[in-house]
Amino acid sequence: MLHQLMEHLSVLKKNNSANIWHQGMVGAGEEIEEEVEKEIQNADLVLLLVSSNYLASDDFENVVNHLEKLPKVKTIPILLRACVWQEDKFLKKRKILPSDGYPIFDSRQSKTPDESYFEIVRVIQQQILGEEIIYEKPLSSVNASNQSGNFNSTSSSPPIKNEPAKSKMTWLILGAILMLGVAFAYTQFSKSDPQNDSLTNEIEQPSKPEEEVKEIEPTKTDITSSTTPSKNIVKPQSQIPKEKVVTPPSSTSPEFAVLKIEDSSYNFGEIKNNQTYRHIFSIKNVGQLPLVLTEVYTNDKFIIIKNKATQIGKGGSGEIEVEINPAGKSGSLQGKIFVKANTSSPTTTLTVSANVKKDLFTLSCNIKAEGVKVMIVDDVSGETIKAVSDENGDVEMKLPTNLLDTSVAVRFSKGTVSDKRNFQISRSNCFYLNSKFLSKITE
Repeated sequence: MLHQLMEHLSVLKKNNSANIWHQGMVGAGEEIEEEVEKEIQNADLVLLLVSSNYLASDDFENVVNHLEKLPKVKTIPILLRACVWQEDKFLKKRKILPSDGYPIFDSRQSKTPDESYFEIVRVIQQQILGEEIIYEKPLSSVNASNQSGNFNSTSSSPPIKNEPAKSKMTWLILGAILMLGVAFAYTQFSKSDPQNDSLTNEIEQPSKPEEEVKEIEPTKTDITSSTTPSKNIVKPQSQIPKEKVVTPPSSTSPEFAVLKIEDSSYNFGEIKNNQTYRHIFSIKNVGQLPLVLTEVYTNDKFIIIKNKATQIGKGGSGEIEVEINPAGKSGSLQGKIFVKANTSSPTTTLTVSANVKKDLFTLSCNIKAEGVKVMIVDDVSGETIKAVSDENGDVEMKLPTNLLDTSVAVRFSKGTVSDKRNFQISRSNCFYLNSKFLSKITE
C-alpha cells in the first residue's frame, strides 16, 4: 500500500512540489528511530498509514510522541484496513482519509483504491497551496472544470457535480409514478369491462375444458356470476411472473477471488551468512473477480518483502518478491510470509527455507602480552567469540565475515584488570592493547 501511495505522490516529487521520505529510506547502519525523529522535525506534513498492525507497533507510539511535541507539523491519518482508530486519543482528533471513513481496501468502500489515493493527493495539494481542505468525490464524479486542473477550494457549493445524480433520481421518481398510474388505470379498466375479462380468459386459457368452466358457472345467464370464474381463471396466470422474480440467483455466483501460487514454498539450499538472497513467488488470479492483495507481511526479521500489496485483474499474473539476509544465522533456517487477500481463505502462507553455512575468516594479532583474554561480541547474532594470547602474545580468532570493515568492541582482561576498545576490523588491520592496560598487567 505504501508503494502504491508513493506512485500517486510521485507527481508532486517530479514537479518539485514536495520532498517525500519514508522509513524504508533509512540507510544501512543508521539508527531508525533517530532518522525518523529527524525527518519528522523537518517535515511540514506527516501521513500515518493506519492499520491494526501499525496501531499495535512501537513505531506508532514513537511517531506520536514526536508529533505531540511538534504541534505545528500537520498530520493526516490514512485508513488502510479496518481497525478501532477512533479509540486512539491522537487519531480521533484528526480528520481521516478516505473522507467517507471506510478503509481503502474494504468491501464497503465505494471508491476504487486509485480513486482513494487520488483524493489523498488532492488533499496534499491543497495543503501545499495553503488552501482550505475540501474533501471531494473521485475524479470520475468531478465536473469538467475540476478535471482541467481548476482546484479552487474557496468555492463553497459543489452541487454542480451532484446535478446529474439528482436529475436521474427525478426521472426515476417520475417514471415510477407514471408506471403506477398506468397500472391503476389498467386495473380499473379490467374491472369495469366484463367482455375484456372474457376475452382475456379465451386467449389465455384455450386449453381449459368447457366442463371445468361450467362447474364454476352456476348460471350462464347471470352476468355477475359469469364474471367471477373468469377472474378465478386469470388469477393463477398473474402468479407465474412472481415465481420467476423470486427465483434465487445461481449458487455459482462468485463471492471471492481465486489465488493460484505455482509453488508456495522455496528452499534456497546451502547459503552463506554474509550475503543476501532473493526469490520471486509467481501468482495468478484464476477467479472471476479482481484479486486484491491487501497486505503481505512476515514476523521473521531476516525476511524483507519487496512488494506489500497489489491488485490483479481476472486472468492476470503478478509476483511477490522476497529477500533474506541470514547474517548472524547458522544451520537450518525457515521463515513464513503471510498474504492477505479477498479470497475464501483470507490468509495464504508462503514458506522459505535454507541451510546457512557460516562464512568465517581468521584474524591473527600479536598483543605483546601472555594470558590475556580477548572477547568480541557479534551484534548481529549475539554470539561471543573468545581467545587467549599465548606465551608470545599471539592471538588467533575465527570471526564471521559480516564483521569485516565494521567497528567492533573488543574486551581485554587479565586477572582483575580489564579494558574495552573499539576497532575497525579488516583482514589486514588488527587490534592491540592500550599502553596503560599493558603496563598494569606486566608490572
